Amino acid sequence: MSYQVLARKWRPKDFSVVIGQESVCTALTNALNRNEMHHAYLFTGTRGVGKTSIARIVAKCLNCRSGVSATPCNTCDLCTSIDNGSCPDLIEIDAASRTKVEDTREILENIHYLPTIGSYKVYLIDEVHMLSMHSFNALLKTLEEPPEHVKFLLATTDPQKLPITVLSRCVQLHLKLFSVDNIIKQIDLILAARSIIAETGAMQLLARMAQGSMRDALSLLEQVLSYSNGNITVQHVRDILGVTPEDKILALLAAVHANDSKQTLAIIAELAEYGVDFNAVLADFLIMVYQLTLAQTDLKLVENNLAQEGIVALAQQIATQDLRNYYKLAINGRRDMPYAPDPRIGFEITLLQMLDPEKSPTSEIVKTIEKKETTESNVEWHEIVPKLKLSGLVKIVAEHCIVVQWLPEQIQLQLDPRQEIIFKSGHDAKIAASLSDYLDVTVTVKINIGVLTSETPAIRQDRIAGEAMQQARNAIESDLDVNNIVSAFDATIAQVLVKKSDK
Repeated sequence: MSYQVLARKWRPKDFSVVIGQESVCTALTNALNRNEMHHAYLFTGTRGVGKTSIARIVAKCLNCRSGVSATPCNTCDLCTSIDNGSCPDLIEIDAASRTKVEDTREILENIHYLPTIGSYKVYLIDEVHMLSMHSFNALLKTLEEPPEHVKFLLATTDPQKLPITVLSRCVQLHLKLFSVDNIIKQIDLILAARSIIAETGAMQLLARMAQGSMRDALSLLEQVLSYSNGNITVQHVRDILGVTPEDKILALLAAVHANDSKQTLAIIAELAEYGVDFNAVLADFLIMVYQLTLAQTDLKLVENNLAQEGIVALAQQIATQDLRNYYKLAINGRRDMPYAPDPRIGFEITLLQMLDPEKSPTSEIVKTIEKKETTESNVEWHEIVPKLKLSGLVKIVAEHCIVVQWLPEQIQLQLDPRQEIIFKSGHDAKIAASLSDYLDVTVTVKINIGVLTSETPAIRQDRIAGEAMQQARNAIESDLDVNNIVSAFDATIAQVLVKKSDK
């Protein structure tokens, strides 16, 4: 007998052995037992979650020799022929390869003929969203009012691409991703049947890599089985699937947090010796940042992780804001990776960008020099901004900046991080042009985003307005005439308004 892949060999044969899709199975079981089956069902969900497997179970339930029910016998000729793909009354159509309207019309021409050996002709159309619009139009009428002996079972990974006219004619059942626990349970069952022992960590790693797809999990398991030639360890999984060890990712994060560029590059060089895919390593880095964020929220969320102790320890050392910055920079790094000379260089630059220049040995010297230069220039930025010919968002950006460095031809500003969302490319050039006009000398402006060390014009204006409001309120509350009026009418001072003088 020829070898059968695990995904096909362990395909569920009835609803009782389907795991992780309880809501879908319950809906179909009730409909079958009550003999209230709709004429068209649409199964949606990502790859490898059981769409066609459940559709085949439905086909058996409808055509089993023991009658329509949610429990097919799995022994009659119809059940076995559906299992082995030879039943003439189960017509399986791959919409990805039969997209033309001519293919659809050919199917519709035979739809009125009675089933050959079963009770129903079941049309199972996989990846139905791949059909052309003309094919959908040709199918609509039959899909709405098919013959009594016909059932449609449609499956798709992308229901958004289906016309609303098709969706409205079907009962849609969404199959969710499998949880890590459900995948581990199935892997354990398969390995037990083959008398193979696997480390818990190895099964956890396989389940996480499957990303909710049972078929992907079993395909990965087959790769590992062919390599291990016996019991399965975590190292087997890492070797054959090229998984970066969690301790290496944690070490990278620790080096970045310690602002240690030499150690960061040393770990990257060590990973390169293993021949890793740095695109995948960057993805693993993002996942680890996510795990650390979860650990800071609730330790129970990382209980099943292989590197739980290391994650918990490092999560206590890194600030949440730093993790958010690492995540943002890593996302940008993944976006820019295709433009790097090679993946390793792209990965190195991404991590080096995460290092904090404020922690470098020369940072204090730079700060001192900049502070001195700024002080000596005696710049009153809050007096200059109102005189600049600025408007709109550019003016708002200028009002939320402070001067960090003021040189004869170059000015460096620092923008309040809370206003980062309004800062756009080109704002610095417009401020530079306006300053050049005001100063009557050409200057360049560089705007950085960082923690403020003094008041911006906007903050200063708010403070002055607040102080004026408080002074006005104090003056009113201490006024004898006002107090007499308040006492006479048993009133309270609800609001104080301050109006600028026209003088």
